[in-house]
Amino acid sequence: MGQAFTQVGGAAASLKAPTDASARSLADAFREPLKRALELTRVAKETIDLRSDALMRLTTAKKRATEKRALHEAKLREPPPPPPAPPSNGFFGVLSAVTAKLSNATTSTVEELKAEADAAEAALVEADERFEGMKTRMRTELPRLHADLGAFYTNVFHPSPGFNI
Repeated sequence: MGQAFTQVGGAAASLKAPTDASARSLADAFREPLKRALELTRVAKETIDLRSDALMRLTTAKKRATEKRALHEAKLREPPPPPPAPPSNGFFGVLSAVTAKLSNATTSTVEELKAEADAAEAALVEADERFEGMKTRMRTELPRLHADLGAFYTNVFHPSPGFNI
């Protein structure tokens, strides 16, 4: 029985060198294509992340444009402010003047709100163009990437008949 184990061990030792060479050859054959597939997958994920970011920016720009437009339209519907009261002397006159200055400092004019609404609308158009460009590019690039990866996996895992695994 000991002699049988010795023979089996000898046979295993004699198969070690060809098996190691075959494993090394197989690893060399797979390494570069797998690196390429990993890089393609990383690029696809990065593109999807960029599209998500563009969608978030578009959504934010839509919300901001809607809010600015609503503020501008509300300001247009407001009745004009009453004319300022003639200044009076004394404590209440000074208090009235200071209060009027503070309230005027915090309210935006129609022109300011119009400019903010226009700027928000321009940002919305820019975000929409960027998102639509990205969608168009992804419609062509992602199917091409899937085809490349499919061909890669087919070639790597279904090698030519002369290739022994």
